[in-house]
Amino acid sequence: MDRLNSANLYNFELMDELRAASEEYNTQNELLLELQADLETDQAALEAKTDELTSRIDDLNEEWMTVAGEEVPSFSEYDLPAMTDDEYTVVKFALNQLGDPYVWGSAGPNSWDCSGLIMGAYAELGINLPHNAAAQYGQTASISEDELRPGDLVFYNNLAHVGMYIGNGYIVHAPNSTTVVKVVPLHHGNSYYGATTILH
Repeated sequence: MDRLNSANLYNFELMDELRAASEEYNTQNELLLELQADLETDQAALEAKTDELTSRIDDLNEEWMTVAGEEVPSFSEYDLPAMTDDEYTVVKFALNQLGDPYVWGSAGPNSWDCSGLIMGAYAELGINLPHNAAAQYGQTASISEDELRPGDLVFYNNLAHVGMYIGNGYIVHAPNSTTVVKVVPLHHGNSYYGATTILH
């Protein structure tokens, strides 16, 4: 009888342990399902954010390419007007950099930013300019658009960008990191601000 009671007691203890283990399993399983649901929600949110950022990057790249301007495909020196020796010196220097990459803060010899290209060109004449578009505007003489001559400076985007006028409605500039030094129309994707001169 004692053995039977002991066996029954043992069985009850096993049942209690089994019930507790089952409850623990169910609790852990519910937690796991909740975590999985949270993970799937987070994953979906992450994918949506990734899609949004990718779309924004595509838009920004398109904007940057527009700001850089459409390169004049068949430009050559034959498209240039008659120039003085000084005008030819700075224009020739800038055109010799065509195809060089844009690197912010660079002033040559193999990469340029917008003001660095202008600074390098005028250094050929012994003229020192600051390495900043707005500062270059402040240190040069303002002119109207119809007074533009080759070698003059043209400014865009509220003095955030500068290029060099080369004549016949074209400029050469180092646009941004999406592209290279190139020739584009004077009025391209950038917002024209004004022009200055050093040579006349």
